[in-house]
Amino acid sequence: MITMFCCLWFFTGKPWAIDGTDIFSPLDRNGYAVSASFTFYLMNAAESSIHLYDRNGRFIRAIGGRGQGPGEFRFLSGIRLVGNRLYAFDAQTSKFSVFDESGTFISTHTAPRDVLFNFPYSERLFNGWVFKSEKRMVLWADDDFQAKKVLAEVPAIDHPANARLVMPARDKPSFTVSRDKKRIFIYPGKGKFEIQIYDVVRRQFLPSIVKDRPRIPFDEEYGEERFRKLLSYQGRARHQQSRFKPIYPEYFPAVEHLAVDLDGYLIVWPGVHMMNKKTPALVLGETGREIKPRFPPKHHARLLAVDGDYVYVSVYRDEEIGVRKVLISELDRFFQEYPDNG
Repeated sequence: MITMFCCLWFFTGKPWAIDGTDIFSPLDRNGYAVSASFTFYLMNAAESSIHLYDRNGRFIRAIGGRGQGPGEFRFLSGIRLVGNRLYAFDAQTSKFSVFDESGTFISTHTAPRDVLFNFPYSERLFNGWVFKSEKRMVLWADDDFQAKKVLAEVPAIDHPANARLVMPARDKPSFTVSRDKKRIFIYPGKGKFEIQIYDVVRRQFLPSIVKDRPRIPFDEEYGEERFRKLLSYQGRARHQQSRFKPIYPEYFPAVEHLAVDLDGYLIVWPGVHMMNKKTPALVLGETGREIKPRFPPKHHARLLAVDGDYVYVSVYRDEEIGVRKVLISELDRFFQEYPDNG
């Protein structure tokens, strides 16, 4: 403990930490939220609860919990925070509960089954939702899911009705949202490097970001390895695997996935990143111009929020999640001390 706090003093000037969370899985984007006043919400999936901490790292309370009553969950799978409302989704019941910023329960709503609402691939917006359905569509919907709009979808592929095809690297839509939750950035999944921008306030598309980038031929050796892993993941027995046929693209997708960093810049991971994780991401400003970001994209998933000269970073040690407050100028040294999140 003494060693830990000496380290924290060096990085932050004071011993700031969230520890002893009893959360034993690394954080991903579905597992945390941070309010404008720096209240931290950490999801404990094992208990279907959400832990609240104040800006000093002190535990406030836990909300939710396993059950079927108001504000309880059978299987809590993700949280989102927009303004002063916290949204928490129950994957088993397809319901999401709404809490205020202090964790007081407000209401429960049922997500529509007709569009196969998929919360881990969704974002709560300034007005409504954007989500990726299991039919490989990106959709916008209003608060009550009454009005819907398809923003992108993968074209159907011609093949015999009884064919058992597997596409280990299919070009598919990807999206992320701006930090103010008023714009959606969409890669439509049509081969070329194009990022469409949808304004959810005016409900219309803005001019796209288009770049003339060389296409990378697909590596079939990598495709075969991925094909075998997919079938194994799906639990296919060895004798069944011969019935399936892989389809490989001619080129890697132009984009693998998108994100927005803490400064609001768009991060674009190229499609070849799925094979080579060392492939650098592009970081784009509002006009689509490439910029050098303040925060390295490779650490994006671990950076939770910015507070002046400091940034809050997730750590995962001894199989328990925690949070540290680090001087931005000391980030590189911090990641040498805490090189990964799991």
